[in-house]
Amino acid sequence: PPRSAYHRAMSMRNGFRRYLLPGFVFQSVVIAGGYGTGRELVEFFLSEGPLAGLYGIAVTTIIWSAVSMVTFELARMSGAYDYRRFFQELLGRGWWLFEICYVGLLLIVLAVVAAASGAILEETFGLSYWIGVGAVMLAVGALVFGGNDTIERFFTAWSFVLYAMYVVLFFWCFQRFGPLISANLTVEPLGTRWLWAGLSYAGYNLAVMPPVLATLRLHESRKQTFIAGALTGPIAMMPGLLFFLATVGQYPSILESTVPANMLLELLGSRAFQIAFQVVLFGTLIETGAGLIHAFNERLSGYQSDGGTELPRWIRPTVALVLLALGTFISRFGLIDLIARGYGTLTIGFIGVYVVPVLTLGVWKLRRSASPVSAPRSTHTVDEEVVYEMVRRGYELPTTLSTQPSQQGSSQSSDLGGLGVLLIFAGIVAAGYFAFGYDTTVVARNVVTGEYMGRINNIGLMNDRSIGVMIGAAVFFVGAIVALMSKSKK
Repeated sequence: PPRSAYHRAMSMRNGFRRYLLPGFVFQSVVIAGGYGTGRELVEFFLSEGPLAGLYGIAVTTIIWSAVSMVTFELARMSGAYDYRRFFQELLGRGWWLFEICYVGLLLIVLAVVAAASGAILEETFGLSYWIGVGAVMLAVGALVFGGNDTIERFFTAWSFVLYAMYVVLFFWCFQRFGPLISANLTVEPLGTRWLWAGLSYAGYNLAVMPPVLATLRLHESRKQTFIAGALTGPIAMMPGLLFFLATVGQYPSILESTVPANMLLELLGSRAFQIAFQVVLFGTLIETGAGLIHAFNERLSGYQSDGGTELPRWIRPTVALVLLALGTFISRFGLIDLIARGYGTLTIGFIGVYVVPVLTLGVWKLRRSASPVSAPRSTHTVDEEVVYEMVRRGYELPTTLSTQPSQQGSSQSSDLGGLGVLLIFAGIVAAGYFAFGYDTTVVARNVVTGEYMGRINNIGLMNDRSIGVMIGAAVFFVGAIVALMSKSKK
């Protein structure tokens, strides 16, 4: 029989929650620290040149999708819907390294939210900087107090409003500054610094993945998590791409603007649209602050539930107030310094403890889970006896329950140790090559006569060498963690 309208509506709702909601939640949390004010896009991408910035944005989108696909599937397989459980599954005893980086980023992003809010209200409405800071902090605290359902509904609704506003901004700027945008996009990039820009931007923004984990409880198969993960990158980056293209028309003068969004809005000359855009942007700042604090509260709640107790209700607003107060204090350093220094410092940490592990160790775990392992039925372990008793009594077994013999643990730890040694070796080779074998000099000639004047160090190549050394060190670091995990399982 045909399905009723109710069942069709529920099917559409579940499809949205499975495939699109993770991307919208990620975009909602990313935006304040990622591209809400435009300062981040200018700092990471436009500073490398308009066309190079587009290349960097493409790199970021690909990395976001790839990491999301692996993360979502690992979370589904292990039932890890808060970041403590997830990183215990991924890094074992080294999970706390992510928490150190996450708390550091949490405070910096809250400071960016506070500084941006103060700057927006000061430049748009002429109000005191601290009125904007206080208003956004109170709104974040109220949203966190509302709980998971309130946050999820607000994120979804505000994402559609945000998309509409960025589409209007892009087409308006393209209509006014189209020739300038087209001309600036023809400038060829110098070097490959855009590659590191895309990697570093992706790295620190992926640190806000924890709030997304709570949206994965409806996923039932690898196909669903992979589709949702693949869509997360484009969903989250599309508003940033539109914003970036709008800023290209004002290159290079916009590089010095504290809040590039304000500069564009003033050039468009519509006071009504400026106010509407700033109201929407103010809401996105609230989203990001609330999402990050909520993820930290979920981590505390998961720890309490492991002990058989629930997190007291008063803990959530108290934690929010403490974190907001610290963020407000840090915001005194200013928006530009926070973005240029704070994010850059934490980027290496997140690449080392999340991006590299999830794309190496995480992929390895997924491949292991997809490989069938045969076990002799004649050798019964304690776990198998429990399983047989459950079957005899009529219980339905969960799909993740393993009935393999105990000898499998030693083979898994052996394979894990081999992977760790391989990563350590690869990291040493990569870091050694870039540190001692990578040539950073170029030929210098007289611009008039063409006479050879020797070789000089090239700043771009020197930056590439630094990037290579840091990536090699990150791979070595992950290999060491994997090797230690293998020893702990023996």
